[in-house]
This record gives sequence, C-alpha cells and structure tokens, in this order.
Amino acid sequence: MLRRKRINKNKTDFHTADELIRHVFDAVALRALEVALGTVDITKLDAPLDKCEFDKSVMDRVEVVIRDSIYHPDEEGCMASRNVALFMRDMILYLELSAAIKAGDIGRIEEVLKWITILFQAGTTVNYAHELLHLHCGLR
Repeated sequence: MLRRKRINKNKTDFHTADELIRHVFDAVALRALEVALGTVDITKLDAPLDKCEFDKSVMDRVEVVIRDSIYHPDEEGCMASRNVALFMRDMILYLELSAAIKAGDIGRIEEVLKWITILFQAGTTVNYAHELLHLHCGLR
C-alpha cells in the first residue's frame, strides 16, 4: 500500500528507517493540520494555488500547534499532544539537516547543529552536546 521496503529486524538499514520516519512525519503533519483547521478530511479544503503560500500557511499553523501543545497542553491527552509536538519539532530539524547535507550548505548545517546542541544541552545528554560543540568548532 505505501510501496516502501519492510524493516529488517536483524539488519539495520538507514535508508529504510529514514523512509519510515518520513512517512510517519507526513502522516502526523497532515493530522496536525486537520486538527488545526478543524476538518475531518483535508482533501476537501480549498488550498491556495501558489505552493509557496500554501507551504507558508501550513508551517505557520503547524508552528502554532507545536507551540500550544508543548507550552499550553490540554488536560486530556496532554502527554500524547506533547509527544507529537516534540516528534514534529525533532523531525523538522532532521529534515532540515538532511536537506542541508544533501545541498552541501555548510551554513545551514551549522545552524541546525546549533539547535540540536541546545536540545542536547537542555536535556540529559550533555555529552552529545559537548561532541557537537567539538564538531561545530571543527567546521569553523
């Protein structure tokens, strides 16, 4: 149905896992957009014809949903909302880093690595933050 490869439990394959999390992100982002717009079927929405305008409106609404879910969670299902918002935040960073590496844009790579370093430093993975600081210094 999705036309993607199966995940092998015995052998890790980066490309298969990458494809899987991208599919999951697409589904989660579409569902978040449906919730933000208060619709049941996103295909029935009248989308602007200009792709740039549509992408900007989607990103603005997704940003609001992420911010509201993390900082002002509702009482029912707040952990689920928070987990989805954190997944979306991390996936946006992952997708930006992947695109920056593919384009060979060192400025974008440095910018994303700064954000990831901050996330590691704020969490309990301080050693990863230190290693990313070393990487950042090496890029300069």
